[in-house]
Amino acid sequence: MRFRRPLVLALAAALGAVCATGAGAQDDAAKEARLLAVEGKFREADALIERAPPEVQDDVALRLALADMGMKAAATREGDAKRDPLTSARRHFARVVELKPADEKAAAGVLEAARALAEVHMAAKRDDDARSEAKAAIESGEKALAGGMAAPAFKAMLGRVYAFRASFLKSMKDVEQLVADTTSGATLLAQAAEAGGDDAGKLLSEASALRLRTASLVHEGIPKEDEKRDDESLTASIDLAAKACGLTGARETDFGTHLEALRLAHAWGVKNAPAPFMTILAPPIKGLKLMVPRAPGWTRGKSTEWDLVIERNLHDSKNDGTVQIMLKEHDASEMNLGKPWSNLAELAPRRFEKYSTEDLKECASKSEPAQLPGGKNAVEMWHYGAAGKNASGRMVKIAEWLWFGDSKKDFAWQLKILDWRPVPDIEDPDIVAFVTSAIGEGRWPPGSIPKDEPKGPKKPPKKK
Repeated sequence: MRFRRPLVLALAAALGAVCATGAGAQDDAAKEARLLAVEGKFREADALIERAPPEVQDDVALRLALADMGMKAAATREGDAKRDPLTSARRHFARVVELKPADEKAAAGVLEAARALAEVHMAAKRDDDARSEAKAAIESGEKALAGGMAAPAFKAMLGRVYAFRASFLKSMKDVEQLVADTTSGATLLAQAAEAGGDDAGKLLSEASALRLRTASLVHEGIPKEDEKRDDESLTASIDLAAKACGLTGARETDFGTHLEALRLAHAWGVKNAPAPFMTILAPPIKGLKLMVPRAPGWTRGKSTEWDLVIERNLHDSKNDGTVQIMLKEHDASEMNLGKPWSNLAELAPRRFEKYSTEDLKECASKSEPAQLPGGKNAVEMWHYGAAGKNASGRMVKIAEWLWFGDSKKDFAWQLKILDWRPVPDIEDPDIVAFVTSAIGEGRWPPGSIPKDEPKGPKKPPKKK
């Protein structure tokens, strides 16, 4: 019996050790990890969690709490000091996604933490680390999607992460991933827009711009006739932008995105592309139903010489410059260069001669005066142009249209365009749409079908 007490004490000690590895140990590990995080020791806290029992590692509430602490700590730090708390937050959010894929807070938290981490890496010129963060975020985001996550805000965030990763892809050896990432990103942004709300148009425009960048890169990098991914991306870009423009409360920037896609289609020689969105000119010009683009870049000016003056500058990084558009009504009896405005057939060649030989000291190209075709009962109309250096040595392209205001030829209209851009192109979609509103459909540019003539079936767009 004298050995009974020591035996009892040994059993009690053993039982205490067992208990210490059970609920008590779990509580201690969780508590210690929280305390370390409070002290800003995120690496130590994470290491402790990884050594803790499975019950601690899979504690969703604990993981979310530690992730929140990491995000809050990162918000108070600068530069590379953000790295540890953000890394910790991203890991904890990602673990919650593995445990509960439909947890919206965790799913969004992974993307937000990864985005912030990527910014830290980018600032430190660690591009590879930034790409790794995007990869980890996308992998976690796809798990959340597969698990049923369908929140619009989450889809928008994931779409932007795809776009971020795609921004690193500039070599044609990565074209497969470029197309895949931009397609996935645009799809997610468009799906997020389906929920409606004030940001719907912005999301669709983002998606459009994403596909447009892909179209441009593929087209320039793989200039082959049988390459279709550029066409597919451009078509998707135009469709997405058109949806944004069709929403109530569409912004100028949405119309600008649509016009940018249309301009690229024009540059590629795509046929049957849609027209830009237009609105009625206000205040109007009596006798004409002029339309101006809803996209930004068109500014109406004042003039004592012209009835209408418009400056168009889209601030294109590749072809920035001003296009001046001027319009004036002339009485039929008014004389110009020795000819009355009632005789356009003789006036047009004289004006063309003045531009090509006097106003331009060096004429590089010409469009001889030609009477434009028209449908039934169309009024007489002339068009001509010239391009080259003016007296000051500056390059300019001049284009002009002359036409009678009515069948009686009581007055005539003069529409003049001066294109000052390094690479002039008066057949840009928005310029064509404006000119068409003035002179009527199907008269210009060459190949247009007069409004009164029957139109054949539409053919799918194709490159030249």
